[in-house]
Amino acid sequence: MISRVSPPTTTATPGTAYNNTSTDWTCQHCGHLNTASPHYCTRCGNDRTHQQPASPIQPLSSPPPIEAAFDAREPFLIDPENASVLYGSRTRPKPSGNRAMLFLGLVVFIVGLLGTLLAVVSWRNIAELSRTGLEVQAEVIDSRISTSTDSDGNTSTTTYLTYRFRAQDEQFYNREQSVERTTYNSHPIGSSITVEYAASNPDNSSVVGERNQAVTAWASTGFALVGVIAGLFILLRTATKADREDARHRHGKLISATITQSDAQLREVYDDDDSDDYGVRRQRRQPRYTFWEISVSYELTSPQSGKTLRRSTTQRRDDLRGKLPPPPGTPLRVLYVNDRNFTAL
Repeated sequence: MISRVSPPTTTATPGTAYNNTSTDWTCQHCGHLNTASPHYCTRCGNDRTHQQPASPIQPLSSPPPIEAAFDAREPFLIDPENASVLYGSRTRPKPSGNRAMLFLGLVVFIVGLLGTLLAVVSWRNIAELSRTGLEVQAEVIDSRISTSTDSDGNTSTTTYLTYRFRAQDEQFYNREQSVERTTYNSHPIGSSITVEYAASNPDNSSVVGERNQAVTAWASTGFALVGVIAGLFILLRTATKADREDARHRHGKLISATITQSDAQLREVYDDDDSDDYGVRRQRRQPRYTFWEISVSYELTSPQSGKTLRRSTTQRRDDLRGKLPPPPGTPLRVLYVNDRNFTAL
């Protein structure tokens, strides 16, 4: 789980004593007073290790200015790995992970196809029982309870019965089936239970009154639809993105743009099990890791239509941790194909 940490609004008056608790501390890197007792500075992101605690009698001086991240007269690079494109030694920007997304799309699509196969089998079994189903008394020969625990510590149980019955062909058939807890409790080993089997296929049987086959059929149908649709969406979206990137590689030209707004924030990444009751858990647990993220909005004048085009982008930039983001007016370079296909380097 990713969380955004906004800078605090509390400020200290220069040259005066600040009466605070022992958990408050002043960052030695940027001079910011942290009052929420985090494990890192909420202004610059530096770790609290080896920081000095705030003292009730220690005057706080004005915090030193944070170092600028770059020369504002030079074009700012959203991704520093694109410097070779800007200066002509390479024509293609840094790849954006299309191969990984294609692989993900294929995996999701294949899982959806497997769900489709399960749904077809489940609906076929239901249809067989509906057409040629016969009821017969079976004997419970075994039972068991399966227990599982999820990542939050919640425990769930599933109850199973194994029964044996004799079909019209005078053969005995065994099957294990999950059943409701009431059915499980009322049918101990050795008791009789009513089952239905397909005369055309005795391997297809079910305890009368249990709806697990219908539940499986509907669940697998929904799973199949979601998997196939999501897989196709990822594949088509990734293919479109790759096609646009290829067009920028083949036909793109570098034009100038200007930053209109920028921001820099420290991002926290928590484990999945920290997502519940996060307001409580974050007070006693550190994030798995943090990273520095810049957000930039920019505009350019279209060489084709003359319109002003605007776009925003974000980029992880740990190399700029604790530094000022590029101010409005800073130049950018954009790889441009048309008014719908362009990207800042």
